[in-house]
Amino acid sequence: MCQTVHDEPSRREHIEEQLTGVWKDLLQTENLTVSDDFSALGGDSLVAMSCISRVRRMFGVELSIEDFFLDNATIAGFARVIDQASREG
Repeated sequence: MCQTVHDEPSRREHIEEQLTGVWKDLLQTENLTVSDDFSALGGDSLVAMSCISRVRRMFGVELSIEDFFLDNATIAGFARVIDQASREG
């Protein structure tokens, strides 16, 4: 199947939607956007590890704590990392 340019945003949006649900659950908040910073929302390394574990189960990708925090501590940033990792297999 040939992937078009139009598939890219919808794929990323799907990942962002799923991550939003995870963050809402882990951070116990309802009000967040894809550009909110994880640490500013009260997230710490233990919660980040829980998030990474859920991402592993949901998307089948192995990510490190560095992948999470290095310029990716937003839903949009982490979605990019997940998308890239899932494409690399």
